[in-house]
Amino acid sequence: MKGIDLSGTLYFESVIPPVAAADATVEFPIAYGSTAKGLNASGIIIVPSAAVTGNDTNTKYLNIINYTAAASGTELGHYDLATGSNLSAGIAVYIPIAAATLAEDGMLTLQVEKVGSGVALPPLRVLVAYTNQSQTHATQGSVGAAT
Repeated sequence: MKGIDLSGTLYFESVIPPVAAADATVEFPIAYGSTAKGLNASGIIIVPSAAVTGNDTNTKYLNIINYTAAASGTELGHYDLATGSNLSAGIAVYIPIAAATLAEDGMLTLQVEKVGSGVALPPLRVLVAYTNQSQTHATQGSVGAAT
């Protein structure tokens, strides 16, 4: 089988199962660096299937963690369900992340961190926006050559 480089922004899509309020902190894989050329992740979109009301004391933090093949994880971004930070059913929430390259065997996870007694989360649809590393390098090379 031969791979191809696709242009433009592409998406990994996954569905995270419900998480009970009492559940301890847990992580779910949401994107993999599946090619030797790598992928550039640029943002995360979360779409909840039901509403969640944020709370400062008993809540969940949604953390985006980047793992390389040989290193522990680094947090790239987060969305804390604090008071006033609610989720509405079917309404997308964008989580900006620090620039991240997913090398081969690298992985992004969504860490659902329990705070206090927690809060129940419904199933979440998660989209990870990315571009192919080789495509980005080609574009940067062209721009660099012109200057």
